[in-house]
Amino acid sequence: MIFAVIDDTASIFDTWPEYHAATFSPDCTVAACIPLQLHGSTYAARRESLRTIAQDIQSADNGGMSYGEVATLDHWLTTNARRYGLVTELRDNGII
Repeated sequence: MIFAVIDDTASIFDTWPEYHAATFSPDCTVAACIPLQLHGSTYAARRESLRTIAQDIQSADNGGMSYGEVATLDHWLTTNARRYGLVTELRDNGII
């Protein structure tokens, strides 16, 4: 999945072809594109990757997402926050 803010509208794309189709126009300006994929080969590296992605999403989000997109993003963040022990931190920061 890809979180993107395009022309002041936040959206979630399931695949890169969907993202490219939405941003193909030269008139389209992309403010942020955040791939929702954790990086790292260790638990600590993936945990830090999740923390960075959550911070990037929080700083890039300006509203404008549909309820379905919000639910999808919240599910992804909550699932991974539980997996990597970041539930309290992300809740305290208002991300989930």
